[in-house]
Amino acid sequence: MPDGAWNGFKLIVGAQDKVFTAISNRLIEIDMTTGNTKWEVETGNTPIAFLLMSGSQIIVQNGYFNFQHDEGANLASYDFQGREKWRCILEGNDAFANSPRIDRDGKLFASTWSSYDCEIDKLTGEILARKFTK
Repeated sequence: MPDGAWNGFKLIVGAQDKVFTAISNRLIEIDMTTGNTKWEVETGNTPIAFLLMSGSQIIVQNGYFNFQHDEGANLASYDFQGREKWRCILEGNDAFANSPRIDRDGKLFASTWSSYDCEIDKLTGEILARKFTK
């Protein structure tokens, strides 16, 4: 599908009997039986760029350009009821620029605009290690 929420559904992930989608800056659970919205939550001021399922959480990366949030960076985790579990904290004006990923050992990583590859605790959102990659 072409990039951009104006082209329809941009991102959809499923887990168990649930379907989640991202439209603009909103994370939404869709009822699989009726197609109705069960809940929706605004995740930041920029469109959602990536969704990643990890166990019983949805890891959401908002677009980094001009992202603003009082509580932290553009990478956060939500439970299946739409409640924010954690939001990763970065130093200064840095932001996560590349899609988060889970490695073979089940560890969560995301790279920043300032060229740091960060290992992130999936339960707390704390940065466990940073490696400069440029």
